[in-house]
Amino acid sequence: MLSVTNPSRTGRRILKHLLYATLTLRDAFMILLGRVQPTIAFTVEPQPCFVYFNFRIRADREDAFARYVNLASGLELSPLRGYKPVPLQGMLFA
Repeated sequence: MLSVTNPSRTGRRILKHLLYATLTLRDAFMILLGRVQPTIAFTVEPQPCFVYFNFRIRADREDAFARYVNLASGLELSPLRGYKPVPLQGMLFA
C-alpha cells in the first residue's frame, strides 16, 4: 500500500479532492435551486437548546472553576438536581 505522502500518489490525491469538491458544489447549487433535497435534514432554530455540563466540584474549588470556564454574562453555576436523592454539595452545572 502506498503511503499518503508518497509522490506517486500525489496526482490521485489531487484528482480525488477535485472530484469530491466538484460533487459537493454541484449538490450545494442543486439544493439552493430547489432541485434536490438535502441528504442530512436540519433546521435553524432561533433559540438554541440548552447544553448542560455536569461536574463534581469540591466546595473549595467552585470559584476557581467558575473563573476557569469563563461563563458568559448572565450565566452562573447552579446546583444540579437529580431524580435520585443524592447530596447536592459540589455538583454544579452551568
